[in-house]
Amino acid sequence: MQDPVLPFLLALRGAKIYDLDENPVDVKRWTKLENVRTYYEFFKRYENEF
Repeated sequence: MQDPVLPFLLALRGAKIYDLDENPVDVKRWTKLENVRTYYEFFKRYENEF
């Protein structure tokens, strides 16, 4: 069985995060990115399973 591909969040102090899904491209906090929110909401919904 193959391991699932999971995104990794790498931190660099003072780095800017560009949301390339926005038009025009926008700088956002990592907590405001749609894919991060999706993971957060999923794990929050099932937190009692851990």
